[in-house]
Amino acid sequence: MSSTSQPAISVVGGGAVGQSVTAALTAAGCAVRLITRTAESALRIEQSGIRITHGDVSFPSIQVSASSDPACASNSSVIVVCVKCHQTHEALTGLVPHIRKETPVVLLQNGAGAYDEAAAILPHNPIFCGLIGFGAYMNDDGMVTQYGAPAVTVVPRPDCPPCPPIDSEQLPGMNITFSRKSETAIWSKLCLNCGINATTALHDIGNGELPNDSVAWQEAVAASMEASAVAEAAGIALSYTDVENELRRICALTAGNRSSMLQDLEMMRPTEIEYINGYIVKQAARLSIDVPVNRQLRDRIRALEPKAQ
Repeated sequence: MSSTSQPAISVVGGGAVGQSVTAALTAAGCAVRLITRTAESALRIEQSGIRITHGDVSFPSIQVSASSDPACASNSSVIVVCVKCHQTHEALTGLVPHIRKETPVVLLQNGAGAYDEAAAILPHNPIFCGLIGFGAYMNDDGMVTQYGAPAVTVVPRPDCPPCPPIDSEQLPGMNITFSRKSETAIWSKLCLNCGINATTALHDIGNGELPNDSVAWQEAVAASMEASAVAEAAGIALSYTDVENELRRICALTAGNRSSMLQDLEMMRPTEIEYINGYIVKQAARLSIDVPVNRQLRDRIRALEPKAQ
């Protein structure tokens, strides 16, 4: 099918995930516009294309259309947001004057809480949370290394009014699983992120190395267990019952990946700690639950983040 007969899609965010999503959609024949934060990034991507490696295989460069102008999203049928949680407000505020009220917005992010910010900025748009089931990171030369096929579980924002589902018809090239069990899906991934992201970042190890590092693994399991206890207290059922086994399974599945939090610290960028372990700390306080491991991990990552000027 030609790109002119496929839906027009805007992808916001030119990082590893944003480029992976753009490449998958473009390869499937979609008309895609990648919206980056800076004009320099857009120019670089347009000139060199998106370059992806998967395992030992390097794929030909994929030419895409990129711009830093949010007005490019004006005729989109779907907006896919691939920025960090703490960048959500800036990214969506720029889009407000340019997108229709009925246009669905899918947030592909780690952590929790950003969907509430999105709903406040775009109160009339259907907001979906996309739970990423693949890993990606960008090398210094702009090459994106991807682990796993672009698979995403999409759920409506909790308390969102009834709306049509988002599936692979709207996002061709993506392996989309749609679920209306929003809280279960979001918290099931959040509890695992609480164990993996901060510990791999603090110990400078890949996901596959985590179960073999006794100190880091003990911290990871404890953090995920604390998070699952908060979920239980909030009346939210997870999609698994054995937290440690699920944590081990995900580490094996994403063994070659380096967590986004580790990448952020390596690049001296702010992390999403407040939306992962920090979010658990806030929810635990609301429920009068003590979560010392999550609090310590949050504080240790905070201490390593670049200080605001």
